[in-house]
Amino acid sequence: MLNHIVEKLTGGAYANNPTFDWPSLGTRLGQFAPVSGAGPLNWPLTVVRDFGWFGDVGVNLFIIASGFGLTYGMFAKGEVLDARSFYRRRAFRIFPLWWGAHVLFLPYGLLTGALSTGDWRFYADLVGLRFLPGMFYYFSPAWWYVGLILQFYLVFPVLWSFLRRYGAMALLCAGCALGFAALALGPVLFHSTYLDAWQRGAFFITRLPEFVVGMALGQLWFAQPARAAALFRAPAVWLGAAAAAVAGAALSFTLPGMIVAPLLLGAGSAGALFPLLARSSERDDALQWVGRKSYPLYLTHQPFVLVFVPVAHAIARVAFGIAAAIGGTLAATVVLERGTAWVEAALGRLRARRGSRAAAAALAAGALVLVLLPVGADLAVAAFDPQEVNGWGERASLEPDARFGWKLIPSRTTRLRWESYDYRVTSNALGFPAPQFSIEKPPQALRILVTGDAFSSAEGVDTAQAWPRLLQADLQRRLPNRRVEVLNFAITGYSPNQEAAVVSAFAPLYHPDLVVVEYFAHAFANDAQDVLASDDQFRASIGFSQPAQTGLAAVFGLAQLRAWLHVRVVEPLVSIVKHRPAAEGYFLGNFASLEVENEPFGGEAIPKTAARFAEIARAARGGGGRAVVAFVPPPVAVCDARALRYYPRYVDLADKTKYDLDLADRRAARIAALAHVVLWDLRPALRALPVCPYMPRNMHFTVDGQRAVAEMMAQRIAALR
Repeated sequence: MLNHIVEKLTGGAYANNPTFDWPSLGTRLGQFAPVSGAGPLNWPLTVVRDFGWFGDVGVNLFIIASGFGLTYGMFAKGEVLDARSFYRRRAFRIFPLWWGAHVLFLPYGLLTGALSTGDWRFYADLVGLRFLPGMFYYFSPAWWYVGLILQFYLVFPVLWSFLRRYGAMALLCAGCALGFAALALGPVLFHSTYLDAWQRGAFFITRLPEFVVGMALGQLWFAQPARAAALFRAPAVWLGAAAAAVAGAALSFTLPGMIVAPLLLGAGSAGALFPLLARSSERDDALQWVGRKSYPLYLTHQPFVLVFVPVAHAIARVAFGIAAAIGGTLAATVVLERGTAWVEAALGRLRARRGSRAAAAALAAGALVLVLLPVGADLAVAAFDPQEVNGWGERASLEPDARFGWKLIPSRTTRLRWESYDYRVTSNALGFPAPQFSIEKPPQALRILVTGDAFSSAEGVDTAQAWPRLLQADLQRRLPNRRVEVLNFAITGYSPNQEAAVVSAFAPLYHPDLVVVEYFAHAFANDAQDVLASDDQFRASIGFSQPAQTGLAAVFGLAQLRAWLHVRVVEPLVSIVKHRPAAEGYFLGNFASLEVENEPFGGEAIPKTAARFAEIARAARGGGGRAVVAFVPPPVAVCDARALRYYPRYVDLADKTKYDLDLADRRAARIAALAHVVLWDLRPALRALPVCPYMPRNMHFTVDGQRAVAEMMAQRIAALR
């Protein structure tokens, strides 16, 4: 536990942990420089840190103890090993608590997405297949050891037979030879991240030396207990063991040294610790309790360390985190043991009354319920509060496109339901929001080409209610003597890159009199500079390569449930605990576009955006028209907290040191000036509405907002003619 606490606070040590990208030897050694900046606590903290970093030796000791205990126990019972009986006893020793730990942490795992009954790794982990790719450090990294010990249980009957037939020395030589060879081959065979798993014990062969040392000690202790005890109490043996441990620590800084370092560290530490432990009375309740509870303590401790111990913080916060981790571990150990014992007792009673088949059926039924309950919850979320999963919520209506990155699936109407939205998107044969007009322009027609993102395509409302469609009807009323055609080439997610590609492709064909580029504020924020992203990056985020959003894989993967828990439970809790705005609400309100720290008009995004707008203006002129940019302000610059239900806590827009309500507008004006295009700011028209024009639970226009934009645009365009 100390090892994992220190690693959480300071990061892991390079020594004893070789990886494919191990830094230079000087860097590895320099990591152990004394702690500084803590005054008189420098050296005590250095000792604790270094001792914690070498806490991995605990694994070596466990392996030796396992080999010792199994072998001594077999000799003490005087039995010929029955492999079937042995496997059954080991399974009942390991798996009930192992499965219980998965059930215990499943609620937390579902909340964080780290553990899920919809993940194949969950089921692979239940049987201890930790050696598979992506499995070694799954959920609780410390649990990798279960996979190793299960492998040792599987091969123990073979090792036991070898010991009985050829003796301890032959077993030691053979086991060490195989283990050292495997460790030596690791850097040759694995030039990727799997080197760490191989060296640590993804397969038992790399840790065979420690296990056979334990087996040899078990035979010695049974055959000559007095001599063995005296031997380990001898000062010379103690000094030799301590020297071996020190040598192992020194060798653990190099790849060649790591061939023998685990054995030296483990065996040396075992020999050095023996006299201390031997003096402890068997009536030492605390030590005995830790010994009996070592397995459940091991299973429960690391999740609490990961949650409560901070990476780096004030000493009071660190102390609180460590205390909380210890308290949580002890409480979870009690719950795990008692819960597992209750289930085992209930199954035992059922087996006694109705037989083994009934008990097995009850266990299977319980496991099935455990799987189906989250699936049912996932289906409930999908039915009543659908989330955005496996890519964008609009993904079902989209397809990749070589010219524009992506567009709507041509000639289709798609119903979309996600995060308070329930609307229909209708596309024309080109893959853009309907309707579609002939390329030939009618005489005296007023033709307007609109492009933009989800505010114009339009997300959250049916395509017929999008402001470009409403604009056409409004202009037609205002200009009864002219035929008005508004071509909508806006697609959700489009940035100036895609918009420029659309205008360049279609302006020469349709010869619009006016090109209107709608542009939303979030793309100006430093954390959402869409113009800098490539089409490939966008397509990846849309999720074209991900599993179907409503298919069986999504349901059994609990995609909806996990997303709902994250947005509705985890983020609000984190917001309260850390006194910071919830990420989802902060994003939907586009607060980042108003942050004063984003005031500077520098960076690559702004000149690139201006260049794209200038490109659009040239394409519009080439088609016989002109271009304007319609700027959509962030919701929080128009509506207050009462209208936006996602409005997060711990935000004060009145704080002028952090927020500026006019910042996004000034930035838009600056970009328009650089591009030499006219800017139409939609904020006045939107603010004039008696109701909020943005969705109360999402970030796009309501029907009222779409109408307000259409009316303002109609007034501006009619005035131009």
